[in-house]
Amino acid sequence: MGVVAVTGVVEPVAAAPTGPVRLEASDEASAMRLAYVKRLPVLVTGQTTETQQVWAQPDGNFKMTLHSAPERMLDDQENWIPVDLDGTSA
Repeated sequence: MGVVAVTGVVEPVAAAPTGPVRLEASDEASAMRLAYVKRLPVLVTGQTTETQQVWAQPDGNFKMTLHSAPERMLDDQENWIPVDLDGTSA
């Protein structure tokens, strides 16, 4: 048997994210499948508006959070960001 030398650069592995993970899916069916598999709530992004969010639950139900005033708005890149109703953010 011979000796094989392997050379190269080893890239560092990124650390796993800490803190809660938020799962998302664009439609109800995909969100429900993901919620069932992961056993975690999944945000249905296609149902998100300024005043509501819909979450697929692992037990097969959906949970909707509805607000009477806007809680979020779309930014220039079409990402939801919190609404500052107090005017305190810079």
